Amino acid sequence: MWSDILWYKKLFMPSVNMKRPWTLTKTNHPFTDKQGHFVMRSNGIRYIFKKSHKGIIFVILLAISLILISQPLNRKQGISRVVSYPLMMLSQKTIYNFSEIKTLRQENRALKDIVARMTLENANLMGLTRENQRLSELLECGEHLSYHFYTARVIGYDISRPEKSVLINKGNRDGVQRNWGVMTHRGIVGKTLVVRGSETIVQLLQDRNCRVSVIDTRSREVGILVWKVDKYELIYLPPRANVAKGDSLVTSGYGGVFQRNLPVGIIDTVSFSDERQGMHAQVSLFENLNGIEEVIVVSPDLINPPPTIIVEEEVEPPTSRRGDARIALHQEKVEQDSIVFPELKIRRRWR
Repeated sequence: MWSDILWYKKLFMPSVNMKRPWTLTKTNHPFTDKQGHFVMRSNGIRYIFKKSHKGIIFVILLAISLILISQPLNRKQGISRVVSYPLMMLSQKTIYNFSEIKTLRQENRALKDIVARMTLENANLMGLTRENQRLSELLECGEHLSYHFYTARVIGYDISRPEKSVLINKGNRDGVQRNWGVMTHRGIVGKTLVVRGSETIVQLLQDRNCRVSVIDTRSREVGILVWKVDKYELIYLPPRANVAKGDSLVTSGYGGVFQRNLPVGIIDTVSFSDERQGMHAQVSLFENLNGIEEVIVVSPDLINPPPTIIVEEEVEPPTSRRGDARIALHQEKVEQDSIVFPELKIRRRWR
């Protein structure tokens, strides 16, 4: 505001001598003469347009005001409408743009909510799809087992030892017992350790106290699989054991915990210590124990047990109360592991 006043004063007021304020300084100002009187000259207009754009705007507004004042009322209204129409259109467009921006913001917020909900549903569907695939693989694996089995879900890890035991949602109420083998569709992972009503603690193979008797599928060499610090090793092999890198290992069935021919892992490296310690082999498991979600608990009971053959023999009665009849039976040794022999029971019949 003060800058406009000073500009107006400089433009239309003559220069004043501050030492002699009652006299006017002779100057070549475009609106004053040599005596300091106000004079309208032709070069004044040129001075205004040359000096600043503010002068142009001032002259245009002044001319419009004079024209509007000199016109009749009806004509003034028409002119005002012509002049105000662009302003009205501009204001309406501005208001419309603001309302459209508000609508777009609301639509954007709604679309973001839809995207978040669809993302969550997509993640749930993908999780269900993967779970369905894992369960299908477990059931397919169970169909090839000759033993009764129970499918279970991992519901927790042992806080004190998260890498050595897991908690599953099957227990005594479901028929699970202690020292049963636990596996996935890829291979064994551990055995049942503590069985409760509706849950069971599974001791994983990463526990150094969990040892498994395994057999090489190629050479039929037998060894013990143990966890040592950060790797699995196959120990108690003969000094000249026929094991090599790439051989597959399965459970041997010795020990009464794991049934026979359950997949275990593959041999990575083979090393020889000395004649006393024999050979050692480093093993990689088929299953990654860090990402277990569903497991199979394998029962030692066969699905189709072999038939029982009853043999009756006549023996001499015992001569004393503590006497016992001696029966000698000869059974032929068969080396084929896959053959299931019928159970032989002897019924003693006294003469």
